[in-house]
Amino acid sequence: MSKVIGYLGLLAAIFLIASCSSGSSSGSSSRASSHTSATPQASSASQSIAPKPTAFTSTTYGYTLTVPAGLTSRQAFAKWDGESELNGDSAEVDLIGDPGDTSGVWAAAAPSKRDLVAETAYAITWNAHYHGDYCPQRPDITTRITVGGQPGVLLAYNCGILVNTAVTVAHGVDYWFVFVDRSVAAATTPTDHATFMKILSSVQFSG
Repeated sequence: MSKVIGYLGLLAAIFLIASCSSGSSSGSSSRASSHTSATPQASSASQSIAPKPTAFTSTTYGYTLTVPAGLTSRQAFAKWDGESELNGDSAEVDLIGDPGDTSGVWAAAAPSKRDLVAETAYAITWNAHYHGDYCPQRPDITTRITVGGQPGVLLAYNCGILVNTAVTVAHGVDYWFVFVDRSVAAATTPTDHATFMKILSSVQFSG
């Protein structure tokens, strides 16, 4: 009789171990399933916060443009007098991106009675005066373009870095938009040109 009781006890122990093992496996499977189903949701959340283009309105110089996705913008802290030296670190320029660090656009404007031809000549002379120590006296490429629907001129320089100046005149104001790419030693590249032209085409001047 004692052998029978012992045998029955052994069967009960085996049954109990099997039941616990099954429950543990089921719990692990449930957790794994829960973890797997959460992955697509995390991916969707990541896609929903992708950077998008934003609008920038210059309160100093009276224009609006579209800032490419992922780039920042900053208002000028003071108005340019139309003569003093400017670069990406100047307080008188609006900034799109960070031209003082890697690449981006700075912009400034000033009232003037010059037409586009005279303003283009002035911009070339101005650049030679302030930046002629590392830029050529004249641009490597001069091209007619459109800036915000207005006739303009693109002055492309290889200054050891890429420097492109877009000049236009609207409502008695001379506007300069300057694209800088410090990673490129050329007057132009297809990628930088396309980026700059897209920004310039988005410009709207207040009347």
